Amino acid sequence: MQLINNVVVIFLVLVVGFNNAKSQQISYANSTELIDSLLIGYDKRLRPNYGGDPVNVEVSIYVLSFDSFSDCNMDYTMNIYFRQYWNDPRLAFQRAGTDVLSFGHEFSKLIWLPDTFFVNEKHGFAHSVTAKNEFIKVHSSGDVARSLRLSVTASCPMNFRSFPMDTQVCPLSIESYGYTARDIKYTWKNQNAVGTENTLSVFELKGHIQKSQVITVTSGNYSRLNVEFELKRMTGHYLTQIYIPCTMLVILSWISFWLNRRAANVRLVLCTLSLVLMAVGLTIVSYNMPKTSYTKAIDVYMGACMTFVFAALIEFAFVSNTSSDKDDISAKIDKIFRYGYAALFVTFNVIYWLVY
Repeated sequence: MQLINNVVVIFLVLVVGFNNAKSQQISYANSTELIDSLLIGYDKRLRPNYGGDPVNVEVSIYVLSFDSFSDCNMDYTMNIYFRQYWNDPRLAFQRAGTDVLSFGHEFSKLIWLPDTFFVNEKHGFAHSVTAKNEFIKVHSSGDVARSLRLSVTASCPMNFRSFPMDTQVCPLSIESYGYTARDIKYTWKNQNAVGTENTLSVFELKGHIQKSQVITVTSGNYSRLNVEFELKRMTGHYLTQIYIPCTMLVILSWISFWLNRRAANVRLVLCTLSLVLMAVGLTIVSYNMPKTSYTKAIDVYMGACMTFVFAALIEFAFVSNTSSDKDDISAKIDKIFRYGYAALFVTFNVIYWLVY
């Protein structure tokens, strides 16, 4: 009796498994048939609603990371999810139990796609590890969603007058390369269509602004989207590497006023060493900073520090060449510089940090 029961159970399992496999094959066959039916007579060379209203292409961007900023090249690189949404009535379908069809990058070769490009892009690429990072979803209503993972290096016109306490506004502009505003209209997916992760090491992301506009060129009017990232430079690095060392060199020069006039060698070493170090520091900073035709905030500070150090050297030269019968005059000059030098440097710093 037990043997008969076991045989019956095994038979039922085989029957159920066969039915499931058969229904799965039917499901695959139905899906393949559905996809093939969508592409019958489909001409990917023609945009949706050809000859009618423009295609409304909605855009959203998610910034995974800001990878680099180049002050010298005036550009920045970011890693993004770039998503576009539009409706193609030719891809609408009706199939019970199926609302969305999902595809990999191969499907993008079979349907019409907007020829979107980044206006201020210098170079970029689509990621393809371990497979091309792209997917397409087609809804039963004909709505199409396409997502790509991209790395984009875009130009960013920068103003360095307040460097390194500056705030830069870096744009990313999106537009159709060939279709005018009569064929494609770009809009943001929603008011928060641009998402970001604050992964910056040099800048602090203060926010972003989404804009849309129509631009006019010789070939016609084009719909364009802009997003502007507001980035404030973090000054910690510059404080420790430039501002504090420059201040210490000025203080080192100031110490020379407190030494006896007869300790000429020590005073000369202090003043000369400070001046040489200031000159070397200024050269290094200038080499690593962007070349501009105007004066930057850091130039003002380093130039002022250089002036203070040079003034200390001039004072030493004057005092050391004063005859011994005029020691009182030399002592008075040293005293004036001891307090006046410090007061003037403190005043300069107060004004500088208030202005910048």
